Amino acid sequence: MALFASTLNTPTFGAGMPAAPHARIDDGALDVIVAGSFSRLGALAMLPRLLTGQHITHPKVTMHAVAGLRLTSKRPIPIAVDGEF
Repeated sequence: MALFASTLNTPTFGAGMPAAPHARIDDGALDVIVAGSFSRLGALAMLPRLLTGQHITHPKVTMHAVAGLRLTSKRPIPIAVDGEF
């Protein structure tokens, strides 16, 4: 289970949150970020790191550059696209 997963083609989302600081809009890749399983306290502690782009150095956070992405799930899960569910 993951705390969150996100796919971006720009370094930031929302009001400038640097979720994928190394992402480039012109490189032809999607940057996938997956934050692993965290306790509630661990998730709370990740927020300042996410807001400053320092989350990418955490051992439970992985990043991958991919040319495409296909998601499947055995059960329904909430998905937001461009801020809309």
